[in-house]
Amino acid sequence: MPEGIRRKDVADKAHSTQAALSQWASGKRSVDPHAIRLIAQYLHNPKLIYSASRQEFETLSFKDDGKVKDDLFAATIDQQQQEKERIEIQAAAFASAIKPDKQKTSKDWENINRMNKEFPEEISSELTMWFSWCVYNHEDPMELIKKVNEKIGG
Repeated sequence: MPEGIRRKDVADKAHSTQAALSQWASGKRSVDPHAIRLIAQYLHNPKLIYSASRQEFETLSFKDDGKVKDDLFAATIDQQQQEKERIEIQAAAFASAIKPDKQKTSKDWENINRMNKEFPEEISSELTMWFSWCVYNHEDPMELIKKVNEKIGG
């Protein structure tokens, strides 16, 4: 719980009880997507907001890895490794994709399918690294998202 915010206030915002909030936090009870959205907005927490959108709209979320959680440098190393792997996999996938379907081997199809898995993982790593950078640099990610959305119309 962020400093200065009481559990009771969060529970009230989510139209719930403190006991239910504790059960949600410990994973003993599932959380209604609407409640997650209310809590995330109240706490102004981008990880919860992304989690709510992931749950409700099936969008990509942060990479859930204990080694990179809130550690900028671990997140950066992980993201760079993900990007390196994606570049190699993408090169093989594109080389396979340009072949006519009748000429594709099982290895070609494997290359193409690996790209389907690798790109979303890299995007999740990018989100994790970016959020870690914001925390390190004392930036509000939600303000940066708002500015980008205003600029590009997202």
